[in-house]
Amino acid sequence: MCSLPKIKTPEKLPSLLFEPQMTALIQYKPKNRNVRRIHMMVLVVLDTDLRVDKVSHTRKQEIDMENLLLTVRKAKGG
Repeated sequence: MCSLPKIKTPEKLPSLLFEPQMTALIQYKPKNRNVRRIHMMVLVVLDTDLRVDKVSHTRKQEIDMENLLLTVRKAKGG
């Protein structure tokens, strides 16, 4: 029987944004339509862990604003 050594895993995962940075990003008020679109895409990526290219290709019919739902088809992992 063959035994393999355990792989070392980091004790703490690195954080990309600290709490004040995350709060500032969420509370940011965009000034125009293009900046608002980018801001919304960033928030969706942070909230859902979707890839940026998937969020940027989201169609209007995949968004249900009444129920605050986003339908994702063919995301990473199938």
